[in-house]
Amino acid sequence: MGYTQWEDFTRHIEFVVPLFEEEYRPAFYTRVGLRYVDAITRGNLGLKDKKWSELIQPHVLGIVTPEIEDGVQSFVSEAEYKNADGKSFTKTHFELVHVNDNPELSLLIDCDYFTSEMTKKEELMDMANILHINSSNFIGKAITEELSIAMEPIEI
Repeated sequence: MGYTQWEDFTRHIEFVVPLFEEEYRPAFYTRVGLRYVDAITRGNLGLKDKKWSELIQPHVLGIVTPEIEDGVQSFVSEAEYKNADGKSFTKTHFELVHVNDNPELSLLIDCDYFTSEMTKKEELMDMANILHINSSNFIGKAITEELSIAMEPIEI
């Protein structure tokens, strides 16, 4: 299943969920989640000469400060927190990695947006939309304007 934006993905969900519910007849959902895994490779975006601190906000990079980042050989950061909506959580994992044997370090951003509260069947897509909004807000606050522009976002 391929998709390029949230609206495409929701069409897949809206097709599959009724089939799942018809077969398994769940009374409710105990966990609803969206997971996004992205790898940012500066060279692929024409940003090879940029420092991570020019592309990623300080609260994400933590100890990887402009003063030491040239010497950083590895970096891992994880956090889990309750979102402002009071119902959902975000679990983040950031790591410098080599993607597909590329010698250039990429920044892996692996985020799980979820709720473990009982979700009624008829509220499933509402919760999924809340989680998607949380993901958009999170990534928007995690990257700089320069990286956002380089990623060529489109208005839908």
